[in-house]
Amino acid sequence: MRSQILIIFIMFQINCFSSEFLNEFSSDGCTNSPNGNWGHCCYEHDFLYWAGGSYREKKYADERLLWCMNLSGGPGYLYKDFVRNAGLTFWSTAWKNQNRKLKVNLKEKSLIESEQKLWNSLGRPNNFEFINLESIIFPNLTSDQKKIIKMKLTQLRTTDSYKNFYYIYKQKTKYLPATEKFLNPN
Repeated sequence: MRSQILIIFIMFQINCFSSEFLNEFSSDGCTNSPNGNWGHCCYEHDFLYWAGGSYREKKYADERLLWCMNLSGGPGYLYKDFVRNAGLTFWSTAWKNQNRKLKVNLKEKSLIESEQKLWNSLGRPNNFEFINLESIIFPNLTSDQKKIIKMKLTQLRTTDSYKNFYYIYKQKTKYLPATEKFLNPN
């Protein structure tokens, strides 16, 4: 009984702490685009974008979208190209007041814009490294943030929408969705 009370108290503290800093997760599927046979890919991508993190994690989310859509018969390259350009607004939306794109100073904005112009002038190669963008806009998740994401994912997994996403994802790709990495990082 005592351990149950302690667990309830800890969960209450986490919920209070997280609601102060955390926006709720939601997915509209493939935003402003057809969901086709690949809506589950967009759901996973939405979750990874919501959680945020480093630029490497953003690239991982975008590569997962491409991979999943290709396995599911979707236009992966088209969607990946779109989110690579327009996705910054939706990156790391879990964390209130932490969207670095809204806090970029003029010098940082100039560095990012010149890097994007270079990328465009080179024909938008997939292997282009956005060094300025990465260092300015994409902070790594802290261990506390990872714990909160794990707790929220544990809650999300009990919903019908997540269960449906999980089932379709495994059925179409034969793999576990990347959301599971937050629960089992190894």
